[in-house]
Amino acid sequence: MRRFQTMTELATQALREGIFNGQYLPGSRLKPVQLEQDMDLGRVAIREALRELAGSGLVNSIPNKGIQVAMPPSLEQMSLLYECRCLLEGNLGLQATANIRNKNLAILEELYEKMNNKNLLAKDHFLLNREFHLTLYEASGWEHSCRLVGQMLDQVLVFYAFHAQNVASYLDFEPFNKEHAKIIKSLNAKNGLKVQKTIVANIKRGHKLLKNVPAIIGEKPLGTISNQN
Repeated sequence: MRRFQTMTELATQALREGIFNGQYLPGSRLKPVQLEQDMDLGRVAIREALRELAGSGLVNSIPNKGIQVAMPPSLEQMSLLYECRCLLEGNLGLQATANIRNKNLAILEELYEKMNNKNLLAKDHFLLNREFHLTLYEASGWEHSCRLVGQMLDQVLVFYAFHAQNVASYLDFEPFNKEHAKIIKSLNAKNGLKVQKTIVANIKRGHKLLKNVPAIIGEKPLGTISNQN
């Protein structure tokens, strides 16, 4: 059973999905009054949600212009982001293995089943993947680290959302889904080292996809991706 969501959390989720789905394009202005009407949520929830997204780098507060949707990170920034994710998320997974409860495992299994749907749109897979990883890491009890991961995953979302039409044909989610299944199996077996190893492999797979992106979106090729374990 999913936990209750506050009005601020609902507003944050709706805005995040709106940015990722292209409803709110980079550079576009977000007007709180209009958002209140569109979402039928209160002013406080909307403003807190915008503050939360500003912390993730999804929106910027521009003097005399208000709140604008941020531009996505460059390929170089994305490459560094993936390297940071390997170190941080691997350790979060290791810590979470000892603490995770059956109700959390049930949520992970539900998310896995949804992601394993071959008819699932790429944008929906990215959103479910974000929820899968954060649900796992929350069991670690490392709140600040989880928040950092959430911010990094937001940048992954906005990068692929901005380049969605160009890179969609290069995305094959089946190998990622198989790794998600391995993570759940290792969690059930309380094998923290295997969880850590599979998470890192999963992130490195996503990192490797960036090699195909430069020629598609017109940026310079990336340097050699780190292969350290």
